[in-house]
Amino acid sequence: MWTPGSGRPLAVGRKNWLFFGHEEAGKKGAVLFSLVTTCRNIGVEPRAYLRDVLQRISTCSDVSQLTPHGWKQHHEAQAKHHEQELLAQVVARPA
Repeated sequence: MWTPGSGRPLAVGRKNWLFFGHEEAGKKGAVLFSLVTTCRNIGVEPRAYLRDVLQRISTCSDVSQLTPHGWKQHHEAQAKHHEQELLAQVVARPA
């Protein structure tokens, strides 16, 4: 199991990352890996963060609120509430 501070995911993927296909793709992959790792380190669920930020990115005027730390401070509770509402709607639907 992965724990913060362990290098396991990095070591497992090291050889796979040699085949990104293009230098720009490697840079974008590094940014994404950095965001996911930062989320994990501060206790934010990476999928929830990415899903919410991709929805907010066109309307948010303060970019600092879209970083993992800023998102946790300003939007995490709202995103969790929204996700719980969606789950309740799915459960309430007749089969």
